Amino acid sequence: MIECAANGWILHSKGGGKYVYTDAQVENYFLNHHFEEIEPYLISDSEMFHGCVTKNVVGVASETFQYKEPEKFTIFFMLGQKTNFL
Repeated sequence: MIECAANGWILHSKGGGKYVYTDAQVENYFLNHHFEEIEPYLISDSEMFHGCVTKNVVGVASETFQYKEPEKFTIFFMLGQKTNFL
């Protein structure tokens, strides 16, 4: 079971173990390895620069992602957990 915590995520394994990951670990993994799939859940900031608008990604709405697409979120999360979110 994957549980959302205040500043991260907790994975409860079937054997009774707990693994704790920070939001930054999970979000960085999603951005680096599954960018296209999570694009609808990106949090961005727009800036004007000489008449052009630039978008800067500032995070991932991972709770929304988990709520709307729980199967996809679980698969991506478990893939990240296998590599310790590197």
